[in-house]
Amino acid sequence: MIPGVLTLLLLLVLFTGVSAAGPQVIIDTDFGAADQPVLTRGDRPNERVTGVMAGNWRDDSGWTEEVFASWTAMEEEGRRFLRLKVQRLGPHWYQLCHPTPKIDADSFFRLKLTARSTQRIPLQVGIRDSAAPYKFHWQKSVALNSEWQDFSADFRLGAIEQDVGVWVSVNTVGELDIARFSLTRLSRDDYVDELKKQYGEEGPANLVAQSRFPLGLPTGWALDRDNSDGDDVIIAPDDAVTGPSGVRALKVSCSERTVLYSAPFAVPMAFMPHTASLYLRGTGEFAISVRCDGRQIARRAWTLSSADAWERVWVKFDPVLMAGVYGVVIEAPGTFWLDAMQVHSGAEPVPYCPQQPCEVALAIPESDASCALVQFADEPARVNWMLTGETQRAHLRARVVNVYGQTRELECPAADGATSGQVSFDAFPERPFGPFRVEAWAEDAAGSPLSPVSEIVVNRLPRPHYWGKDAPNSPFGVHTNSTTRHNRMLKAIGANWTRLHDAGLQYLGWYHIEKQPGQWTFHDKEIYRYRREHVKILGELGTAPFWASYYPGKPHSGYFDQFYQPKRLEDYENYVKVVTERYKGVIDAYDVWNEPWIHSWWAVGYNEGQEGRAGYVPSEDPQGSFTRLMAAAYRTAKATDPNITILGFNTTTGGGSSNNFSGTDWTRGVLEAGGLSFCDAVCYHMYIGGKPGYPGDVVEQGTQRAISPLLEEFGEMPKPLWMTEGSAGRDTLGAGFYKYTLPYENKEDVWETADRLCRYVVATLAQGVDKLFLYSMHAQSGLHALPEGGWRVIVTPEGFLHPSGVAHGALAWQLEDARFVEVVTLREGLYAYLFEAKDGSRSVAAISPRVGEAGFTVPDVDRLTAYDLFGNPVAAGKSLGSHLGYVSMPGKADGLRAVLAGQ
Repeated sequence: MIPGVLTLLLLLVLFTGVSAAGPQVIIDTDFGAADQPVLTRGDRPNERVTGVMAGNWRDDSGWTEEVFASWTAMEEEGRRFLRLKVQRLGPHWYQLCHPTPKIDADSFFRLKLTARSTQRIPLQVGIRDSAAPYKFHWQKSVALNSEWQDFSADFRLGAIEQDVGVWVSVNTVGELDIARFSLTRLSRDDYVDELKKQYGEEGPANLVAQSRFPLGLPTGWALDRDNSDGDDVIIAPDDAVTGPSGVRALKVSCSERTVLYSAPFAVPMAFMPHTASLYLRGTGEFAISVRCDGRQIARRAWTLSSADAWERVWVKFDPVLMAGVYGVVIEAPGTFWLDAMQVHSGAEPVPYCPQQPCEVALAIPESDASCALVQFADEPARVNWMLTGETQRAHLRARVVNVYGQTRELECPAADGATSGQVSFDAFPERPFGPFRVEAWAEDAAGSPLSPVSEIVVNRLPRPHYWGKDAPNSPFGVHTNSTTRHNRMLKAIGANWTRLHDAGLQYLGWYHIEKQPGQWTFHDKEIYRYRREHVKILGELGTAPFWASYYPGKPHSGYFDQFYQPKRLEDYENYVKVVTERYKGVIDAYDVWNEPWIHSWWAVGYNEGQEGRAGYVPSEDPQGSFTRLMAAAYRTAKATDPNITILGFNTTTGGGSSNNFSGTDWTRGVLEAGGLSFCDAVCYHMYIGGKPGYPGDVVEQGTQRAISPLLEEFGEMPKPLWMTEGSAGRDTLGAGFYKYTLPYENKEDVWETADRLCRYVVATLAQGVDKLFLYSMHAQSGLHALPEGGWRVIVTPEGFLHPSGVAHGALAWQLEDARFVEVVTLREGLYAYLFEAKDGSRSVAAISPRVGEAGFTVPDVDRLTAYDLFGNPVAAGKSLGSHLGYVSMPGKADGLRAVLAGQ
């Protein structure tokens, strides 16, 4: 019998054997024992992936001809392992797979991995379909560093109809080492027994560390992404109302309905029912629900009838074994007060009790961008604090941690009895910028803790060049909903534009604003909120209501059904006329549709023989019909205002498939249909894996694919180029700089995620683009969801500023009002992206070492200054390190080029 088949049969017996006692090992691979050639899943050699492999693992990169890699057996200090060297990826990624038996029943798994990467390459590990649609049923991002690490993850899967396997993916060129991999199946009884041994039969009195709200929402809490703070929703402590916990209550006033997400918490005793509760005052229909890993698992509605009496609202929930994080969601109308949150084991509420005798509340003092947890350099580095609970013998202790790993104890009131005040965290004058985590707790005189550790992350930035004013020529944009905190956050990081796709599409999309012919619903409040905060708008003239489109009369997707093609251009032209006339002088740039090169975004029918997105059917001439739509939008908008900017082509850097055109084919088709006559600029989308920042990187390759037909026709770009949607390293952004707020260990390397984003921006600007729009600041759901995955950029999972956003602020501070000049090779593996101020007053180079290369040493040159990824100064003789950094000089680029050439 073929060894691989025998292995799979043995696994099947183990996996389905009901009589087997205890955990069942599915995979246990010692990669140091590799002794067979690398094979594809079809047991064939792969000429582009070479070396040796262990166990039943197979290379799975045969679907692309652009991946080159090698596996080499190594030994170091008595440890044997395999080294993966990824030499080339193109726009794709490297994959390794291992078969598993069919998952035909609810199952519990424990995955363990021992690995490292001196180049800090991230690894994606997951359980995926073996055939189309290649869906991941569970996936985790593993952040590797130069030390050997043992990673462990527990997860649960329901029955899956398709055959599945384990997939390990790498989307970055470089090296990593793997020593061992195992996957074990546990029964429910196995797992419950483990929990009982670890935690006993009863849990803590309160799983919530911050149960009171005397200074506002604690760290980890958030408003729903559609609730705008400070206008639609006002949240503030109420000195006139004392809550059941004995401290002032939190007052929430809203014009319609507020949705609040709590900080996350863990449920260690997940095998028994729990209860979540809090006290509310107000009138109307309220609801409290519990979410687990982003999915609602319990909800209860309450009708409250008094704004003067407190009522305890609660919901029982059954935890999910092997789940990650939990959170409470509050839905409430009008004005209400809240206090005294509690989560505990048991099916009914018990008397309110905090987790420990005291709690420490922290808040950022009110300032220009405090709603986004941002302080500018000209604002004091301080936080407010308040002790609550049994404070008689308590005093405050606090420290601050910066992004460099430095820690400083902070000066606090020495005497017992002090219950509120401010603490300064200006402890690193040599490194004033970046995210700062202020940690605080209560102690007694003997140094014993009396409270959980509370934290707040404050982001310190230089005040951006265009704070409080428009920046129409700025290249920096982000997708975001129109809320006060996100508009100010966007401006704070130097991003001055937003594109209304998904985030904000509901404000302008035809499907949303003319549900019935002639019945218009406008969203002026949201549109004008962008402009009030000096955010420039790229509108989207897209979607179509069912009555005006090829919608077949039967729903197939709550999302894609709004993107069927319009039937009559006359109806679309009327929509364009209404929108452009209404917002003349308010919105002066528009994108036409979104991603028409994907069939599900530009369909005229649906094939019922297919499922999901594969069923959407394009027209016989998709590029031609899209060009006619461009022409309709262009002529109509220009008749309203000749100065309006209309984008066209709407192409991509991606390749083609059965469900979409490649960027090259789409661009060529629109060009041949005459599309260049109906746009003021060409736009494209670009999502990449890996870390760009060198000549010939994936950004350069992808952009060339998107625009190559135009370059072939004209020799250069005939019109300006905008990158209107994209990001680097989708699924890699984690929970940011949080520590105690999270009920799990935060392993994100924020230097790596910030570096990846900034390299992407610099490399994109180097392609000559006028503007770029990162996607998306609205892709948040709360810290009750696991941080990995999704389309999120700039923000943490609950919607506050991520360290990568702080790094973007440093980048924008350096590169705003500058034009790209050229890439200078300083040495093999080290490059300088040279920019010059448009008025010639200064020049700046973004220094970009390739992965694994040594950084740039700052020369001692008069008037030359250097800054690291987060905008902090770097002295002469010091290295900028392995991440992106900046050097700047007064004058034109020639002077800086000469200095760089001398190094």
